[in-house]
Amino acid sequence: MTFPALVPSARTFSPGNIPQTLQFSLSGVKTGFRQGNRRSGQSLSLSYTNLTEAELNQIRTHYIDRKGTFDIFYLPVVTWNGYTTRPIPILCDYAWRYVGPPTITDGIVGRWSADVELVTYAINT
Repeated sequence: MTFPALVPSARTFSPGNIPQTLQFSLSGVKTGFRQGNRRSGQSLSLSYTNLTEAELNQIRTHYIDRKGTFDIFYLPVVTWNGYTTRPIPILCDYAWRYVGPPTITDGIVGRWSADVELVTYAINT
């Protein structure tokens, strides 16, 4: 299931890290060893403002359908609206999961704001 096709008002992307293990030698020298090429811990914060009730319900329903933070999903192209080169390709080795429930706040009459925190989940394609 794909995330709702809504253009966010703001995005914050964190590229995460490449997995590594640190080991210490007998002399005390610290050395890092890579454990793969895929990044881990990539996160994306999406903020939506002035949402209608129908748009807000799309986000809320998607969270419930994904069983909260359990199931993975893909992001639509409009999530990266404005990027000429996306930080992560749309279909690649990564899917997304919720970090927690969306934060929903009331705005002006009949409008809401929502903040969504996502994290990548490495998959095999």
